[in-house]
Amino acid sequence: MTSAYVFLQVSPESGFEGLPALREIEGVRQAHAIMGPTDGVAYIEVSDMEELAKTVLAIRTLEGVASTDTRLAWPF
Repeated sequence: MTSAYVFLQVSPESGFEGLPALREIEGVRQAHAIMGPTDGVAYIEVSDMEELAKTVLAIRTLEGVASTDTRLAWPF
């Protein structure tokens, strides 16, 4: 199992309107708008790195997503 957090910057022109689709992307387990320098965060669980790449690419193509920052997660 591969887990990651994807931090999102939202385009000021588009806002959050296209982001409800984030929860429909395979592998996205949770998605939240957050306050601070980052606009949103998604928690992803997938089978391997190849699936992670597909999921992150799907997130990056959503309307309103200006940029992403992906961080792999390991439980401790």
